[in-house]
Amino acid sequence: MLSHLIGDYVFQTSYIARYKNSKVGVLILHISIIFISMFLLFLPSILNLYNLFIIILLTFIHLSIDTLKFKNRAKKHLIRILIIF
Repeated sequence: MLSHLIGDYVFQTSYIARYKNSKVGVLILHISIIFISMFLLFLPSILNLYNLFIIILLTFIHLSIDTLKFKNRAKKHLIRILIIF
């Protein structure tokens, strides 16, 4: 949880916060920042493969959630465009 807060509020720029749900490259950058934050925070215990597995699993879960948000935002945007026409 602490690593997520660090990744979202310390290392995340306003550009990343704004576009992580609308640009794939920015989403990948965001997920990379979260992974690196977790990796650095747990660096002393990262030598244990179980801990590394947990970090990768948490990163994948975060990626899955943000991907769903990304796809949901794209659908909402498409619906707005269709309503206009």
